[in-house]
Amino acid sequence: MKRLFVTVISALLLCGHVGSAEDSLENLTLEQALALAEARHPLLREANANIAAAGGRVTQAGAFPNPEAIVRVESAPFDGKGDPEYLVGFSQRIPINGSIGKAREVESRDQERLRNELEVTRLTVRKKVHGAFATALYQEAAFNTLDAIRQHLSNGAEIAKARVEVGDALSEDLARSEMELRWSELDLRQAKALREQALLELADALGEPSSKIGSLSGNINEVLELASLERISANLSAHPEIAAAQADVDLQRARVALAKAERVPDLNVEVLYRRIVEEKRNSADFGISVPLPLFNRNSGRVREAEAGVTAAEARSAKKRSDLAVNLRQLESQLAEALHRARLLQDEIMPRARKVLNAAEARYKEGDVSLSDVLPARRDWALVQMAQLEALREVMSAWAGLSVFARR
Repeated sequence: MKRLFVTVISALLLCGHVGSAEDSLENLTLEQALALAEARHPLLREANANIAAAGGRVTQAGAFPNPEAIVRVESAPFDGKGDPEYLVGFSQRIPINGSIGKAREVESRDQERLRNELEVTRLTVRKKVHGAFATALYQEAAFNTLDAIRQHLSNGAEIAKARVEVGDALSEDLARSEMELRWSELDLRQAKALREQALLELADALGEPSSKIGSLSGNINEVLELASLERISANLSAHPEIAAAQADVDLQRARVALAKAERVPDLNVEVLYRRIVEEKRNSADFGISVPLPLFNRNSGRVREAEAGVTAAEARSAKKRSDLAVNLRQLESQLAEALHRARLLQDEIMPRARKVLNAAEARYKEGDVSLSDVLPARRDWALVQMAQLEALREVMSAWAGLSVFARR
């Protein structure tokens, strides 16, 4: 209940933040994106509607049968001689097998199953939003990185031009610098298109494909909190799909109990008022009827329900096995992605930056040629992109593992 309250409040605040005619979302954070998806996503609205419908079935299953009104004429003569007898009363079906309580239990179990499936859907939506947000952040960071690289190459082209003008470098060096600059502009243009595509995919993940996302707020390093991720622990039993599978087993067992209870037929009680016109007197009739289970003992329904239990238990075992494998894969992916991100961040990037700064300084002083600087520039660009890709892989693994996680 507390989480639902926080989600609704966050979504309302976010909706107030939007406020433009085009429903443009500016400075969207990961927390706001998740709250918006939980409040608006059509899959979640459908799942909540299914739970509400199940609640109606629970109420209906627990209702006692309605009585039946009886109005009847008996002994009506064909020749008009004598008087008929008139009867008025009611009959009531009385379940003596506990089927009402068991039917209500079946529907309650089904509602619980739907609640667990809602949680599965919610986490699936969150995972998709998380992944789409990570990709959009990555594309944003890649665009900014490539723009910085383009600016760096533009400065290098200016230096090459100045050196050519004073006769300190060959014209081929200037042509190579300008070629590198043009390549970087092409890369930047492609990165811009990929950034826009990532924002569209994020809007779709939110369940609002028509919404326009103007910008995101957050740094991919800050969002990930690598030190915190390294302390993550996983718990298979915490996964909602395990609970959903077990709820299905419980539902099938409740159906077995109902099918067995229905082998005992219901009683039917009749209470009638009889008017004997010929004798001008009143009387009362009472009766009890019960079906004799000679030909139908509901054995087929019982076998069907018992087979349903076996199938549900098999599905539950398969789901647990699949999730265990998935958990190990995600843990391995996260560990490898964290190692790669740490290595790039702490070991490779500082050295690549140092090499580049030294090469640029020597080139600016005329101590080395452009061919000596270009490998350092390329290495620096590759290292930055590799670091961003490693962080994106960390976020992807984290999004999958978070449904198992407890901190």
